[in-house]
Amino acid sequence: MSALARRFSRHRWRVLALALLLLALALPVGAQDAARGTWVERQLESLVPGLGIQGLRNPLSSSPGFARLTLSDQQGVWLEIEEGSVEWSPTALLRRRVEIRQLTAQRLVVHRAPVSDTPAPRDAPPGQLIPDLPELPVAVRVDRLRIERLQLDEALLGEPVALSATGGLRLDDAGLDLSLDASLIEGGAVLTLQATLRPGTGRLNAAATLRGDAGGALSRVAGLGERPIALDLTLDGPSEQAAFTLRATAGEGVSADVEGTLAAPDTSRLGVALTGQVDASGLLQPPLARLAGPVEIRLDTSRMPDGVFDLRTLRVAGDAGSVAAQGRLDLSGPRSQISVAADLAASDAFAGLLPPDTVGWQALRAEGQVSGPLDAPLVALTAAPEGFTSAIEPLQALLGAAPRVTLRAAAPDRIEAFSLTGQALEATAEGRVGETLDLTFAANVSAPEAAVPGLTGALSLQGTATGPVADPTLTVTARSDRLEAAGRVLEALSLDARIANPATRPDVDARLAATLQELPVALSLRGTPEDAGWLRLQSAEARLGPARLAASGRVQPTALLAEGEARLEAEQLAPLGRLLGQQIEGALTLQARGSVENGTQRVTAELSAPRFAGFGVTARDVSAKVEGPLDALDVALAGTANEVQAEARGRVLALQDGARRVELAALRATTQGETIRLAAPTRVTLRPDGAVEIAETRLALPRDGTLRAEGTWGPERADIRATLASLNLGAFAPLVPAVNPVGTLTGEARITGPVASPEITASLRGRGLRAGPEAARALPPAELRLDLQRTGAGLLTADADLRVGPQQRLAATARFPQGPGAAAPFEATLNGNVDLAALTSPFLAAGADRVTGRLTLALRASGTLNAPVLGGEARLANGSYRNPVTGVNISQLAGVLRPDGQRLRADLTGRAGNQGTLALNGTIAPLEAGMPVDLQLVAANAQPIASDLIRATLDAELRLVGQLAGSATLGGPVRIRRAEIRIPESLPAGVRVLEPVREIGTPPGRAPRPARRVPAPADAAEPAAGPVINLAIAVNAPRNVYVRGRGLDAELGGELAVGGTIAAPDITGDLEMRRGDITVIGRRIAFDRGRLDWRGGLLPELDLRATSQVGGVNARVEVTGSPTQPQIVFSSTPELPQDEVLARLLFDRPLRQLSPFEIAQIASVLAGAAGLPGGDAASGFLERIRRNLGLDRLAVGSESERASRTTSAEDRAGATLEAGRYVAEGVYVGVKQGTEPGSSRVGVRVDLGPRLRLEAETGDREAGNRVGLSYEWEWGR
Repeated sequence: MSALARRFSRHRWRVLALALLLLALALPVGAQDAARGTWVERQLESLVPGLGIQGLRNPLSSSPGFARLTLSDQQGVWLEIEEGSVEWSPTALLRRRVEIRQLTAQRLVVHRAPVSDTPAPRDAPPGQLIPDLPELPVAVRVDRLRIERLQLDEALLGEPVALSATGGLRLDDAGLDLSLDASLIEGGAVLTLQATLRPGTGRLNAAATLRGDAGGALSRVAGLGERPIALDLTLDGPSEQAAFTLRATAGEGVSADVEGTLAAPDTSRLGVALTGQVDASGLLQPPLARLAGPVEIRLDTSRMPDGVFDLRTLRVAGDAGSVAAQGRLDLSGPRSQISVAADLAASDAFAGLLPPDTVGWQALRAEGQVSGPLDAPLVALTAAPEGFTSAIEPLQALLGAAPRVTLRAAAPDRIEAFSLTGQALEATAEGRVGETLDLTFAANVSAPEAAVPGLTGALSLQGTATGPVADPTLTVTARSDRLEAAGRVLEALSLDARIANPATRPDVDARLAATLQELPVALSLRGTPEDAGWLRLQSAEARLGPARLAASGRVQPTALLAEGEARLEAEQLAPLGRLLGQQIEGALTLQARGSVENGTQRVTAELSAPRFAGFGVTARDVSAKVEGPLDALDVALAGTANEVQAEARGRVLALQDGARRVELAALRATTQGETIRLAAPTRVTLRPDGAVEIAETRLALPRDGTLRAEGTWGPERADIRATLASLNLGAFAPLVPAVNPVGTLTGEARITGPVASPEITASLRGRGLRAGPEAARALPPAELRLDLQRTGAGLLTADADLRVGPQQRLAATARFPQGPGAAAPFEATLNGNVDLAALTSPFLAAGADRVTGRLTLALRASGTLNAPVLGGEARLANGSYRNPVTGVNISQLAGVLRPDGQRLRADLTGRAGNQGTLALNGTIAPLEAGMPVDLQLVAANAQPIASDLIRATLDAELRLVGQLAGSATLGGPVRIRRAEIRIPESLPAGVRVLEPVREIGTPPGRAPRPARRVPAPADAAEPAAGPVINLAIAVNAPRNVYVRGRGLDAELGGELAVGGTIAAPDITGDLEMRRGDITVIGRRIAFDRGRLDWRGGLLPELDLRATSQVGGVNARVEVTGSPTQPQIVFSSTPELPQDEVLARLLFDRPLRQLSPFEIAQIASVLAGAAGLPGGDAASGFLERIRRNLGLDRLAVGSESERASRTTSAEDRAGATLEAGRYVAEGVYVGVKQGTEPGSSRVGVRVDLGPRLRLEAETGDREAGNRVGLSYEWEWGR
């Protein structure tokens, strides 16, 4: 029963008495005049407390009436009836019947609910589901009830409501018939009710209809706003099982559809069984709407004769889960015994009820029991979520995925047992939690690493809370043997603390001891209460290794006031570096004093650090001082850090309107003789509304530069202006020696408009700009122009122009329609011309590299910064690269680099040599993951290298495929058409460096030589990490690979495989000698073995051997080693010294028979073999002639081959000159001319296979003709 109904129920006897008295007045037992009417009024008012009646008419007739009737309580009138009348039949009383033909009232007003003089009993039993019919000595029939205006005031329903009502009533021994029709006077709401209750006949019947327009008074009173209301209720059937239906709607998302049965065989046994669906989701906003429906409801309960309800089934189920209950419910006694089970859905359904980013679960199961009286029940609860999560990482780690909560409590204020168990936490509590606390709690954290990542160990905590809940006494103890976090170990932790009456008279006693990283940790705090909430510090001291903090005095915790002194000392900071993970050195002292004057806190604090080194900072003589009341602190700072000497003075003020103002009186920073200083005092104000006001601030920069700024930011609008004038970049060169900037910058910026979307205009100009190493100083000075603008709508545009001399110009633009951002769209361009020779020559002047060409840029980009789309082109014309030292010469480079979306497409061509061509084409995607690349280089008849050491003409088809940021492969075939490797005729002379050298004396007229600066040794830097490019190149050189020098003339051919990587190439394979000889003092000796063998390095191993049979001695010449350091060895069988071998080989005579001139020649040969200057210069002369004539072979020899087959001395005499050239692959044509008559020959040699050769030779008559096949095989290879 509602509170309003109960209040009316308390006054029902007064109303009944009033009705009986009115009926009694109708008896014919009194006078009929006006005086009698007044007497009746007085009698009625005396019988009914609070009744007031005026204008009583015809009190003893069959149609009495009154002008005004009121009912009052201690707060005044609460009911008022005007112009009431009754038409009835007095004679019907003789038949024990009250027959009222018509009961009317012109106006009935209920101002508020009545107030009872006597309070209702606390444990009043609940009303019956169907109230008992009143037992009257007479039957009552009201044919017509009419109230013209029934007014319910605002105090009753929240707003005044006026309606009209008609109806009828019949109450007799057979039962009750009731009809009622009501409608709002303003329209829009109608109520119709027909009900029949006949316990005697065992029949129940009722029908009700309610309609209300959207936004009408009924919707407003019901709190439904603009929603229309429709309700239909039916009840019909026998009293043991009468069927009922309820259909109600109030717009979208608000409805009820319930049906069931009502059992009322008598008033002591009542029951209801219903099922249906209720939806109130339309009344709530997401995500709470999901909790309000639609939900399925099922109820089966009955009231037993003893007054206890048998709750057989109660179940509510929806998207948020289901709740079920069953048991016995005693509303007024101790016999309740209810079991409840809840299966809740994932926590997403409760997002509107839970604090954001706190806890969540995938499912939650809860079970509970409630027993005993409902005003003080015994409660047992178990809750076990599954898939528990929390954005609070320590909480998540402590509880894990499946924590469990149990609770046993005696309501309203007694916890019998509480426990919370998680994967790393066990917490318990018990005791009283009402107005007075008597609570004991404990917690054990078995794996703190779960709470704090990287923290390991165990921690136990116990405590109590006793006394008033608003001002309890707390005790806490904590113990841990070992805790470790981030490599730092805390051992033997012990904490004991007691805080009594913290809100009124605090009394504190705390002790802490531990060891942190082998540094002792200690805390001692003892405070006793004083008047006005002050806490007197009897002792307050903390230690951490060499640092000590001590305080004395008193504090006021609630008002945040303190009086006394505190001192922090650390004479050696180095031990504390263990905690910081940094090496630090130095010392510091902090002295602070607090006082209270007229309720205002004053502070004086001084910090002194004579030395400090750490975190990349080396400082000395650092001092700081703060003095004054907290609303007007004077601040002074000074010191030197990293050779920058700085000082500042100012004041921090707390203004009356809540603002904070920083007044800066002086600021100066000096380094390397350059100073930045505050030109005049300034101030910055922080307003309570968030606004920041910057007064005119002017910094004097080094070398006459200035920076000015002033303006306001917020709370709604901004207006800030900044100006940079004559900033000389050279003043900052000592700070950034690697950049070494030179030049002057000027600029200005303006910010205006709303702070949420300000307008920005900025410009920057640079003149005489230079940077980088000393070589870059040769470049012309650069000029820079940069303009930037942002509109209030967010459009950001930038325009830049850079000029380096008359030939170098770059222009760039950028446009961000929605402002800058990784996902914001943009458009950008880059245009310009670059003269590569002018740009690179200062950097390459010290070496032999030379680059020329002109690069024209017309690039564009669009899309977003996360996914840009590239376009435009970069075109190269008249490009070249040459290095006369290495012999590289690539000319006529031209082509274009075209960006295409995420890729760059290259199409370049060039020339290598007079007839050779180069072509590079393919793509590279620098913006994609891994930077994919697919480039192909095609060389045709190219001669990329032409030096005194090597010349090569080749064809190649190389392709680079893969990812430059990961792994790529460069591979393909290379065919060497012709290559010539020249062995130096002599090694450079070696000069021994003599150290140290000390110069004594200075020649006249010459200044003393400056002392030589010896650079300090430095560790070899690791090579910069670059792309891993694997090699898979196949080199094919079937022939025409010549090795010449130091008398050596050999032709080779073969195949090589180049593997490994660019950083560490691995070359394998060999080149076999096709033919070859060595010339020693004009005598040519043919090689019978030749091989260049690569075993993984860049240079091959030489293995060449020439053999000749002279004078019974088998003489050999062997060339081994590398091309840069060849070794030429002369040997023989039987073994002879090298000079003896040369004597036999060159002059066919023993050494002792040679002339001094011939011995000198042998010495020259040996010197040439050793690579010393002056060795065999004749061969160098022939080599120059061979190159100039374009021959493959030009040599001076002897008839050695013929001599070896003859024994005549005259046949062995005579020199020869041989010249020849390959006219096709494997086809050699040569001419040989001897010094004797008939020695001219012309020969052709055709290679038929690796060892099979066809030879033909013809000459004059004496020389003869020869044709034959030769097959070579060297045993043992």
